[in-house]
This record gives sequence, structure tokens and C-alpha cells, in this order.
Amino acid sequence: MALKTHSSSWTVSYLFQAIDASTVAIFRIVFGIIMVWETLRYAVYDRIEGYYIDPPVHFTYPLFGFVKALPGDWMFLPFVVMGVTSFLIALGLFYLPATIIFFLTYTYIFLIDSTQYNNHYYFICLLGLILCTIKANACFSVDGKLKPEIHTNRVPYWQLYILQFQIVVVYFYGGIAKLNPDWLQGEPLRHWLEPEMFFLIEGWLTHEMWVYFLSYGGLFFDLLIGFGLLYSKTRVISVLLVLIFNLSNAFIFSIGVFPFLMIGTTVLFLNPEKVRAWLQKWDFIKGRKNKKIKADLLVNPSLPVCLFLGVYCAVQLLLPFRHWLYPGNVSWNEEGHRFAWHMKLRSKRGDISYVVEDPVSGKEWRPDLEDDLTPRQIKKMAGRPDMILQYAHLLRDRYIGEGVANPIVRAETFLSYNFRDPRPFIDPEANLSKLEYSPWLSNNWILPFGKD
Repeated sequence: MALKTHSSSWTVSYLFQAIDASTVAIFRIVFGIIMVWETLRYAVYDRIEGYYIDPPVHFTYPLFGFVKALPGDWMFLPFVVMGVTSFLIALGLFYLPATIIFFLTYTYIFLIDSTQYNNHYYFICLLGLILCTIKANACFSVDGKLKPEIHTNRVPYWQLYILQFQIVVVYFYGGIAKLNPDWLQGEPLRHWLEPEMFFLIEGWLTHEMWVYFLSYGGLFFDLLIGFGLLYSKTRVISVLLVLIFNLSNAFIFSIGVFPFLMIGTTVLFLNPEKVRAWLQKWDFIKGRKNKKIKADLLVNPSLPVCLFLGVYCAVQLLLPFRHWLYPGNVSWNEEGHRFAWHMKLRSKRGDISYVVEDPVSGKEWRPDLEDDLTPRQIKKMAGRPDMILQYAHLLRDRYIGEGVANPIVRAETFLSYNFRDPRPFIDPEANLSKLEYSPWLSNNWILPFGKD
């Protein structure tokens, strides 16, 4: 369905103007290559077995409890599919089915175990979804070679805009999240940054100066860099800052492919006409001229596309602010923390144990968590209320199966937040077997952070 051009707003018309497709296509290639690399990392570091096959228990996300890991070695299959479809995306071969299968497969892996949650995994899910909706194989693709009729050097601007929008959101909302007292006082960076990291620049600034330099530098970088990339006069320096910032993150934090993916996204902010002109200097990259460009693709605004853009952008703009619906410190209680671009803002270290009580006999048990969980899962669970409750329900069901009627399950938790002294995290008197985790309302069995 198309919107009539004469009745469309200037913004809508602008989103449907024809632009050069080169930078979108190059990003497709970069994304596919990095996702092949990501797949290989899972295989080389034995993460498929360690994260998805060996653990007998996986922690699901609220509302996605039906997502389960495949049995045994069948869990290798989604990673094979992910690797193959990533390669096809890079080639631009069978692009649409490859991107849809990649998105569904990667999102399935993402949803299996919330222990593995990371903002950059969520980001990859979103990029996969966007790639399903745009024509990133318009040029520089095998599809275009095999089917010349689909080859075009032009796409509507919204297909570039939606990618740029998502990247600016990641940076800007990451900056907003840093506007909290701990970050402004240099925590937790002060404890993460060892003086030995600065041996190459020793003597320039003290360790404490570097802590504040990186804290405030990271804050202003995140708040401003997206707009710097969009503005042509600041684009070159912004690209250089992206390189420095993300390579520094890769060195300091060892956060996988995310810094390199963010570096790869900078191509989306370059002038696509100039990029193509540069590429045309290379004989093996020269693209064929368009015979004809479909007018409805480039001129007539589409109502479904406008609805998709409106809904998608609204969700991305509003979802990160949902933690304001709940009282307390989001980095402590985790309510609204995920899917909000709260990146590297807190350190949580805790101890947790469970007590299961038979309400009839009064007999108590203290289950050994290592019977069910990996050390990584125990470490993550200690600071995440929904995981604590999920495991309490697992214990409840297990003891019911062993003949204990209506067992009482309590958790004893002590949590250190940003290197403070440990304090109770979950109400030790709460019978977790009777509670449900609400993703919509505050859960009062999570103890407030309180005052220092």
C-alpha cells in the first residue's frame, strides 16, 4: 500500500528519496563477516558445550519461558545455521531467506539462557531484524550477479536511516545511563582499571586522573558521538574517535566482537556517493549502471513501511526508560536493566544459598547449587532476582516430586555493588516458592539498595 506523495509530510518524503546503496551493502558484508567470526569464537572457545549443552539448567527470560535448548549435540545445529547464514549474508546470496533464518536462529540462541545476556547480543538481534526489512543486497551481492533485474545502485533513504537511528540510540542511551552518581565518581572503573594497564603512558597522568578522564570521556563520547557521525563537518574526527574508543574497549574489557562491530557501523555514516566514487577506482568492484529504477520503490511512500518505522523507533526510544516505572536503583534491583543500553556501569559480586523447608516436619535442606549450575551461572544468578526466583521454583518442584508437600524455599543472599560492602539482596523471609516475578510491577521481595 502506498501513501500519496502530495499528502505526505516532508519527513516521509525525505525517508523515501533515492540514495546510493553502497554503504548499506558494505555494512551487510561487514556484518556477515563479523558474525562468521562470532560463530567461530563460540566453537573455538568451547562455548557451545560450556554454555548450552553441559549445563543441566538454563535461565529463561520473563515471558519467554517456553524457549528451550535443543537436546545434547543437537545444540550445535543452530550455530552451524548461524555460521552458514552469516556467510550467505556477507556474499549477498539468497539474501532474504538467509537474513530471516539468521535473525530467528540468533534470537533463539539469545533467548535460551539469560545468563548470557549482553547488550551487544541484543544489538545483533536488532540488526538482524533490520536487515530482514531492507534491501542490503541491492549491490555488491551474488544475488545481483545471478539476477540482474534485482540489481540497483539506489535504495530509499529509510533503509539507511533505520540503521543509523539504531546505532545513535545505542551510543546516546549508553551515555544517558552513565549519568548516575557512581559513574560520575569514577566507579566501577576505578576498580577495573589496574595501574599496569597504563604502562605505555605512565607519567602523563596519575591512575586517579585516568579514572576520571575515562569516566567523563566515555560519558561525553556516548552522548555526542552519534550526532558527530551524522554531521558532515565533524564526521572525520568522529570516525577517528570511534576507532580509538572501541579499540580501547577491546583492549581493556575483552568484550568480544562488539567493538569491531561498532567500528564497522561507521561506514553507514559516510557519504555513500563518495564511497562509491572511491570504489569505482577499483576495476573488480565497479558496479553496472542501472537500466531502470522502479519509481514506487524510490518515490511512493509505503504505509506498512511508515508504520514499521514508527513502531520500531518508538519502542527503541521508550523501552530504555522503563526502569523509571520502578522504585530504586536499576543497577541494583535489575528491574528494567536489560534492553536499555546500561553498559559496563556496575560490578556485582555476591554469595547465595537456598534453604528448603518441609512445613510439616520442619526439616531443612541446603541444596548444593553446583549440582545444577555452572560457576558462571551461580555468579550471574547471585545478582539477578528473576534468576534467583527461577531456581527457587526448580527446587520447589524437585522437592514436591520427592514427596515434600508445599515446600518453603528461601534465599540467603549478600551482594556487593560496585565494590561496596556486601548487603542483603533478597528478603530472607520471603517464601520464593509462592512468588512470581513480574516484568511489569516492582517486586517487593527484592530489598532496596538503601544508603551508603
